[in-house]
Amino acid sequence: MSSASLASTAELVDLRARLVRGPTDEYEDGMQRFRRDIAALGPDPAHPRVVAVFWDLWAFMSSLPEAHSWNLPPLYVDAALRGLLENAVQSLWLREQGHVHGSTDNVGHMVLGGIEGTGKTTLLRALSIGVAVLLTRMLPVTHTYDAARCDSSPVDMLLAAAPAVASALGGGAAPVAGAGGALAPANVAEALGQLRDAAGTRDLDVFLVLDEFQHVFDGFESASTDLRRRIVAAADVAAISRLGGTFGVVTGSSADLRTRLFRSSTDGKMDKWRAVGFPDFNGSLYEMFAVPALRTVDSLQAFITRRYPRWDLSDVDVQVLLAHTGGIGRLVHRAWMKMRTTVEGSARVRGLGEAEAALDASREHLRRMDPGDAFDNRSDVRVVMAQFALRYSAEIRRDAAHPRRLLPCLSLPYVTVAAALKAAGFPHPPGVINELVDLSLLYLPEVHGGIRSADRQVQIARPVDAHAYYGAEAPRRRDLLLLAAVQCMVHGIAGEPGEEMDDDLTHVNAGNALEQLVRPRIRDLILPTAAVRPSFTGRRIAIEAGQLLVSTAAGGGAMQRLSPALLARLDGILLVWKREIGLDGVVLRRVRADAWQLYGWQSKGGHRDVSIGGGKLSTSVDKYVEDGTVGGLDDAYIHGILVKAQVGMCKLLAAWHATLPGTSLLPAGLTLTTTKKAELARSEIGKMRHRMRLNSDVARVAGLPAGAPWLPGVLEARIDLVVHDGLEWLRRCLPDGLMIEATDWIADDDAGSPTSGCAVM
Repeated sequence: MSSASLASTAELVDLRARLVRGPTDEYEDGMQRFRRDIAALGPDPAHPRVVAVFWDLWAFMSSLPEAHSWNLPPLYVDAALRGLLENAVQSLWLREQGHVHGSTDNVGHMVLGGIEGTGKTTLLRALSIGVAVLLTRMLPVTHTYDAARCDSSPVDMLLAAAPAVASALGGGAAPVAGAGGALAPANVAEALGQLRDAAGTRDLDVFLVLDEFQHVFDGFESASTDLRRRIVAAADVAAISRLGGTFGVVTGSSADLRTRLFRSSTDGKMDKWRAVGFPDFNGSLYEMFAVPALRTVDSLQAFITRRYPRWDLSDVDVQVLLAHTGGIGRLVHRAWMKMRTTVEGSARVRGLGEAEAALDASREHLRRMDPGDAFDNRSDVRVVMAQFALRYSAEIRRDAAHPRRLLPCLSLPYVTVAAALKAAGFPHPPGVINELVDLSLLYLPEVHGGIRSADRQVQIARPVDAHAYYGAEAPRRRDLLLLAAVQCMVHGIAGEPGEEMDDDLTHVNAGNALEQLVRPRIRDLILPTAAVRPSFTGRRIAIEAGQLLVSTAAGGGAMQRLSPALLARLDGILLVWKREIGLDGVVLRRVRADAWQLYGWQSKGGHRDVSIGGGKLSTSVDKYVEDGTVGGLDDAYIHGILVKAQVGMCKLLAAWHATLPGTSLLPAGLTLTTTKKAELARSEIGKMRHRMRLNSDVARVAGLPAGAPWLPGVLEARIDLVVHDGLEWLRRCLPDGLMIEATDWIADDDAGSPTSGCAVM
C-alpha cells in the first residue's frame, strides 16, 4: 500500500480488528496506546483532548519506517489546515459519542478542494487511519474515483465492506446479498442496515471517505450509458450523509467542484448538472474547505522544515523550488526524493543540486498539458497569458537574465482575465478559466477557499512556465502573444502596463503590443516608395546629452553617437524612437549626400468603437507653450497628437544638427495608425489640406535654437499627414502566418474607414 494512497476499507477494518484482539507487533502496540488514550476521555462530546490525541497519533505514524504500510508523512498544518482537521476530528468524535442521529442534525460534512498534488489524499489517508485506530462506532469506508471507476455508489461500497466487517468485527460470515434470505439492498439505508448486521451491532456508523469525487460529474454532456448510474451514485452519497451518524469527507481536484456539487443558476437557468438530475449538495449538508498549494516562500519554507527536517535549503533555494513547483506538495516531494538519493543513510541533504537540474529538464510537472503546446494550439491560453505579459514584463525579463529561476507566483485580478476572454470572443470566461486550472496551467487560490469577491485572483500555476510562454527562442509565440493583447484591446480591454518598456516582448502594454506587432511592416505605410529590405531591423534611435544616438547593430546593440558612416546604413528603415516624446518611430530618407528627410510615425491603440476627436490646434499649441511639457496634451484629439508629434520632431531635429552639423534634415511626413475610429480626426486634417508645418512657438519651447541657419528651412518644410484607422491597415501589417489567428476578429466588413491623407512622395 502506497503511503500516498488511501487504505482500503478491508485493510482499515483488519487493522482495527487486530488492535481490538491484541497488537501483533511493536508498531500496533504503539497505536493501541493512543486507542486507550481516546477511550479514557469518556463520553464528553466536545473534549479538548480529542484533537491532541489525533495529532499525537499522526506524529507516531510518521515515525514508522517509510516502507511500513501505515506510515504517514510528518504533519504540517498552517492555520487553514489546522481549522480543517480540527473540524473533521471534532465532527467524528461527536458522532462516535452517539450525538448525531439522522437527517435533522447530520450536517456539516466536508468537501476538500484544491488542485492536484496539494495533499488532499494524504489528509484523507490520515483521517481514515485515525478513525480505524482510535474509534469504535465510526467505520471508515473508502473509495477513490477515476475516469474508469466513476459510477460507484455507497451501496456497492457498503456491500463490499460487509464480508470484511463480519469476519473481523462481527465474528461470523456476512450473508451474500441476493442469496438465501439476504436481499440486495434497494438503497443506502438498506445497505447500511446489512453492514450493521454484519458487524453484529446497531451502534455502527460510517465514515465515508471519497477521493477525486469530481469524476462522478465528468462527461455528462455526452450520450454516456453510465450517466444514470453516475447520478444515482451522487444521489446515494447525498442520501447516506443524512443517515444516522454518518460523516462524509469527499475531495475533488476540479476548479469547478463547487458548481458541480452545489445548485446555481445563471440568468434564471438552472445549472447544467442539476438540469440532468444530479443532486444538490446544499450548504447545510456539505461545507467547502481548501487544501491550498504553498504559494509563498515563507509557507514553503515552513512546510519543508516540518516535512523534510534533514533538507537544508537556502532562502534562494526555496525561491527556486517555488518557481518550479508552484508550491505543490507532490512536486516538492519529487525534488526531495531526487536529492535524498545523493546521500547515504540519514545524512543531511543540502541544496537543490540534481533536483534543480531535473526540474529544469522536466516537461511533466503534474501538468495535464504542456504549457508551450497549450500556447501554440489554444487561443484562450494566449489571451490569458497576454495579460500576464502586460503586467509582469519587468519581472519576467529580469528572471530570464538570472542564472536561476526565481519568479514568485504571478497574480492578476480575476475580473481582468475574465474581461480579456470576453473581449476575445469567449462567451463564458469562468468556464475557460476553470478548464485552464484543470489543465494545470492556472491556479485559483480564492476559489478553492470558496471566496467570491472582487479580490479574487488568477495565478500562473508554476511561475517558471512564464518562460515557456514568452521564451525568446519562440518568435511565433511572441507574435501570437502580441496579437492576443491587441485583440483584447480592440474588443474591450487594455492590459495593465509593466514597470518599464523595452523592445523585448516582456515589456509591453496593450498599446506597445500593437506597435511591436506591426513594426516589421509599418515602414511600407510610412514611406511606400522605399525599397530597402528588410524595412525594420530593430535599430533604435535616442537622444542623450543633446546628441543623437543609434544602436550599432541590427536587433539592438550598444548605443553610439550617430556618424555619417552609421547614417548611411539607416536610409529607408524604421528606427524605434524608444521612451522619447511624440513619436513611436521614424524613417530617415536620403535625398542627397548632405540632405535627408524625416518621416514620423505615431501608433494609437484603443477600442475599435472609440473615436479620436478633432479639437482645436490653437488650444493644444497654447497648452504646450504655457506648460512647456506634453503632459497636458490630450491624445483623444487629433490636434493634441499633432502637437506632440511636432515636439518630438523638434527634439530630434535639434539633436541631429548638434550631432551632424552641415547635414540637412527636414521634416517631411507624419503617419498616424490607430485601431480607433478617426472620422473626426480625418475631417480636421482635411481642413489642413493634409499637411502641416512646425509651429514656431512649439519649436521655440521644444528647443530649436533661435538664429540657427537651418531653422527657417525647417519651419517652412511641408509635413504631409496620413491617417490609417480601423483594422484594414493592421491586416496589411501583420507578420506572416498570423492571419488565420486574426481572421475571426479582423473580418472584411470590420475594416473601419478607408485610409485617408495625402500620399507621401
